[in-house]
Amino acid sequence: MSGARPCNLTDTVNTLFPTATSNSLVNIENYALFGQATYDFTDWIGLTVGLRWTHDSIDYAHRRFPGVNRTTGLPATGPGVSGAPAGGTVASGGNGTVLSTGSSSNSNFSGKAVLTVKPSDDVMLYGSYTRGYKGPAFNVFFNHTAPTNSVPIDEETSDSFELGIKSRFADNRIQLNASAFQVTYDGFQANNFVLLNGAVVTNLTNAGTVRSTGFELDALANPVEGLDLFGSVAYADAKVRRFNPNPLTNAPDARNGTKLPLAPEWSWNIGAAYETPFNIFGAEAKVYVRTSYNHVSSQFSDLGQSGPIDAYGLWNASVGYSDADDNWRITFIMKNITDESYVLLNTSAGQRLHIPRDADRYMGASLRFRI
Repeated sequence: MSGARPCNLTDTVNTLFPTATSNSLVNIENYALFGQATYDFTDWIGLTVGLRWTHDSIDYAHRRFPGVNRTTGLPATGPGVSGAPAGGTVASGGNGTVLSTGSSSNSNFSGKAVLTVKPSDDVMLYGSYTRGYKGPAFNVFFNHTAPTNSVPIDEETSDSFELGIKSRFADNRIQLNASAFQVTYDGFQANNFVLLNGAVVTNLTNAGTVRSTGFELDALANPVEGLDLFGSVAYADAKVRRFNPNPLTNAPDARNGTKLPLAPEWSWNIGAAYETPFNIFGAEAKVYVRTSYNHVSSQFSDLGQSGPIDAYGLWNASVGYSDADDNWRITFIMKNITDESYVLLNTSAGQRLHIPRDADRYMGASLRFRI
């Protein structure tokens, strides 16, 4: 990079060492009353209804003292250390002190209703409606500055509809399950990344109304004794329907119709597991073999379809050995056999990546005892 030079840590005149201290106290109280009842209209038709009342109360007090140069003690700011923190400046609507406080409370009724139909002992059809709820919150962190960060995050509610089937065939050797769903969130509480004084922080945002529609399929087969074949596939179309966050929360622009963060459209897996008795030197034992492949399609890290994450797939395998009663077991594992690199988060235009341990192929062993 032309014209760039690294920081000179021995140059205390031109190189700043900003530092600051903070302390936070967050108090959350939650009360709930709930109940559930099931009524069978006939031997094969039943209804389950549940109801929950919830009350949430949250308050906080956050102090963040001004940043200073660690070397000179003079006022200083820099990446990760903002100026005029906590209460904020009077000119910006704050109280001009190092203290920021706030409180919020809310009560809510939520619940569910599930209708089940069992045309046979091996098949169950169901339809459900669920009203969900998540309580209010605050963004309290090191560089918290009022009034921007003292705005409470309102509660989130959801309406979820699901239709599905659970079934078993061939003397319980085959299981097939399928479901279709649609869930709509109002006041969706989404994590988003904000660049604050040169450092990336995570904030909660009420992102407005979002909807996820999709389906799930999973199957399990036991063709011969000890062998299980399994697989599943899921599809979800999760998008913003109406983006209307409070402008004070510094949320990124997420136009209507854009995809939600960390919501891949497709994910699927296939695998096999085999378990068999084994006799070695006259002692009864068991051998376990398992392998699976999991695929996740491309997605985004943040609101507004920013921070793209490429699709990836992981192939894992393991071999285990135990005594006949499985009181102890030693297992040898290999993760990410194809050594495929991938990330879980991509922020700051690729400058900050969350790379998990499984992003490189590795091998290991585990030993378990049952007492």
